[in-house]
Amino acid sequence: MKRRLAIAAGASLALAAATLLIPSAPTTDPWGWIVWGREITHHQFSTAIGGAPSWKPLPVLFTTPLSAFGGAAPALWLVVARAGGLLALVAAFRLGSRLGGRTPACWRRRDCF
Repeated sequence: MKRRLAIAAGASLALAAATLLIPSAPTTDPWGWIVWGREITHHQFSTAIGGAPSWKPLPVLFTTPLSAFGGAAPALWLVVARAGGLLALVAAFRLGSRLGGRTPACWRRRDCF
């Protein structure tokens, strides 16, 4: 069980890192969280910036340590967010297979199509 989870996490991180080959950038909310992470690191935190998103502590728990990587923080945030999304798919599959079995009933009867 732990080995499968480690493989899923590693594969998710690798695939998320590979998506950085496609040009992209964080949108408005993630940029606000990245800025707040940097501000917390430098003890200058302020939520009074116009246009910034509402306060959410969970993303800032990730962006604060990522701020140590300077200009790479936005790309690292994309990796964290995308890996989290991929791991959510793994969790949804596991839950679905627990509730309904690994293969759909129509596949077992061979009458899906």
